[in-house]
Amino acid sequence: MIRTAPPTHARWLLLALLVFATGCPFLYVEEEPDAVVADDDDASDDDDTANDDDTPPDDDDTAPDDDDTASDDDDTAPDDDDTANDDDDTAPDDDDVTGDDDDAADADGDGYSAPEDCDDTDPSVHPGAPFTCVWSTLSPCSDPAVDAFTESAMNPPGWGSNAYVVPSEGARDDFAASVQAALDGDAAAAEASATDAGYSLCADGTVLLWSAPSGSGSAALALRTAPSAADLVVETPHSFFDIGTLAEGEVVFEQVGARALLASGTNRCASFLESSCAGSSQVCTLFEAPFRVSDMAHTEDSFFHAAHEVLAAGLPETVTLSLHRFLESGASVSNGTTDSTASDSPSALLTDALTDAFPGELITSCNDYGAGNDDPRVCGTALVHGSAS
Repeated sequence: MIRTAPPTHARWLLLALLVFATGCPFLYVEEEPDAVVADDDDASDDDDTANDDDTPPDDDDTAPDDDDTASDDDDTAPDDDDTANDDDDTAPDDDDVTGDDDDAADADGDGYSAPEDCDDTDPSVHPGAPFTCVWSTLSPCSDPAVDAFTESAMNPPGWGSNAYVVPSEGARDDFAASVQAALDGDAAAAEASATDAGYSLCADGTVLLWSAPSGSGSAALALRTAPSAADLVVETPHSFFDIGTLAEGEVVFEQVGARALLASGTNRCASFLESSCAGSSQVCTLFEAPFRVSDMAHTEDSFFHAAHEVLAAGLPETVTLSLHRFLESGASVSNGTTDSTASDSPSALLTDALTDAFPGELITSCNDYGAGNDDPRVCGTALVHGSAS
C-alpha cells in the first residue's frame, strides 16, 4: 500500500475500481633526399629529431616530423599513444589525451558512444544510467508486451481447479534475482536467472517482459526502462477474479507510461490450499474461510510477491497502484489503512482526480484528509503488499 512518506520503500495504493583495426588506406610517398640534413638516412629505425623523415620502408607518412610529439600525426597505426593535437588514425581505441579523436562520436554528450550507448540521441540513456540499456542486449519479444497480459495468453488455472502450484522458494529467489539484475543493468544475469525460474525474458523496444508458461498460474511482469516512464507500478493481484482489472491495468500502464505492470496469472480461488497469511474471506466459499495460496493479494509464497518486493525496494520513488473490483458503485481509494492522511498524499490526490473525472459516481476515501468524503467501504488493510512496501 502507499505509505505517504516512505524513507526506503515504495508507496502502495489500493484502488477498488470498476474500471546500443582496420587501418587507413596505406599512403606511400617517396621523398627526395634532403641534402641539407646530415644525419637522417638510417635504415630500419628513424627516431632522430631531423626535420624531414626520409624514404620508406622506414617511414611512410608525409609529416615534417613524426617523433610522437608533432602537431600532425598521419600514421596508419592501429593505436596511437602520443599527445598530438590531431590524430588521424582509424583505430577503435585511442589512448591520447587530445581533444580531437577520430573514433565514434558521442552524439548526445553523455560520455558513451554507439553501439555501447543504446540511444545516442538521449543523454539520459546510457550504460551508466540505471537499467536504461538492458533491453538492447535481450532477445526481442515476438509480440507486443501487453499481449502477454490477456486471459488467452496466460490461460489461468480456474476457480476450484486445484491446478495452481506454489512455486518453490528457489524459483521465487531466482525470479527476484532476475528482476533485481534488470534494475542493476545486468541483462545477462537477468536472463539467466529468469530461465532458472522457469520464465522467458524478452524486450519489446524499451519494455522488458517476464512471462511464464501458459497455464502455470505464474505472474507476468512488464518493466519500462525509459527514463521518461512515470513513477508508477500498476498491479492486478486478482486479474481473473476481479473482472476488468487486468484490462484496466493494461490501459493505465500504456496510457500513463507507467514504470511497471505486474499481474497475477491465476484465479484467486484456483487452489484448495490455505495461505499462511492471516485473515479470511467468503469469496471462494459460502462461509468464512482462510485465504488461498492462489490469492496473490494474501500470500507471500508467489512470483507475484517476489517481484513486488524487488520493485518496492529497488524503485523507492514509485507509487504502487493495486486495482481491485467490488460490488458497490463508484470507487473506494485507500493507502492500505484507515488512518488520516495529508491532502497532498497520493491517495488523496487520486481520490480528488477520480471525483473530478467521474462527477456522477460515488468516490470515497478510506483515509480522512479533510474533504468530507471518507468512508471505509473497501480499504485493503489485510493485503500483504502494503506490509512489503
